[in-house]
Amino acid sequence: MPRRYLARQFARPCGIVGRWLIAPWLDRINQGMNEIAFQLLALSPSDRVLEVGFGGGALLARILEQRPAEAIGIDISEEVIARGRARFGRQIAEGRARIMVGSVESLPLGDAAADAACSLNTIYFWKEPVQAMRELARVVRPGGTLVLGFEAPETLRAWPGHRFGFRVYDAPEVVALAQAAGFGNAEVHEGLEPRFGRIICVKCERL
Repeated sequence: MPRRYLARQFARPCGIVGRWLIAPWLDRINQGMNEIAFQLLALSPSDRVLEVGFGGGALLARILEQRPAEAIGIDISEEVIARGRARFGRQIAEGRARIMVGSVESLPLGDAAADAACSLNTIYFWKEPVQAMRELARVVRPGGTLVLGFEAPETLRAWPGHRFGFRVYDAPEVVALAQAAGFGNAEVHEGLEPRFGRIICVKCERL
């Protein structure tokens, strides 16, 4: 696929390609980051957990296996939403999951609606990063956890397609953005995706 087209699909999966190729592909290429994020969330049965930009749904499925009070998946892609509602239909019917269309800059949730939230490999595409982080701070309760995962600068820049709509971040930038929105006690965790390179997860607490 042309890099520009593939970059657009990563930002917002659409059409047949987005639903049946890109979404499941995201599950495969995010395995390492999903595992780090899952461990950092350290979920308990009473938690209400939000994932913004859940893509193929692999991490959301892992979260649901822990049987939290509720798991919420929000994505801007209609194809991702349709795939998620089909994949998690039973959990939705049982009231254990919600799948909703929405953007990180305007989350369709009330204040302090989540005990924990995460978003992996989406920060590159945030149109308004300050507003996005403020929204995450609004919906995570005081004392709650936020985990943000992203590729390290050298990892992302190694793929030429990053020039088409990706904003590159390093860990200090993400920590500063989170702190300005009302998060603190930041921890930076690193890992390695064997096929790609260094990945970063920032864990912080809503103050």
